[in-house]
Amino acid sequence: MVQETGKYTVITGASSDIGYEAAKAFAQRGKNLVITARRKDRLEMLKQEILGKHPDLDIVIRSTDLSVPENAYLLYEGLKSYEIETWVNNAGFGN
Repeated sequence: MVQETGKYTVITGASSDIGYEAAKAFAQRGKNLVITARRKDRLEMLKQEILGKHPDLDIVIRSTDLSVPENAYLLYEGLKSYEIETWVNNAGFGN
């Protein structure tokens, strides 16, 4: 599948479970990705897994803890230079 140059899909909580699988699904459709989570090592593993199958994609890692409101703002500000096509807000926590 041909990627759409310059457009990105952002997936929060991409280090495991639904976010992890969503990242692989969007990559399968040729989408460049910005993947975020707290665990950078898991994001690196996901990036390598995706690039092994889809080497022409651009995979950007942003390691951050989105339970801290300031970090959510910083993530948003740090992505303004990207053309965001889709945002999958999968990060969360509960009691």
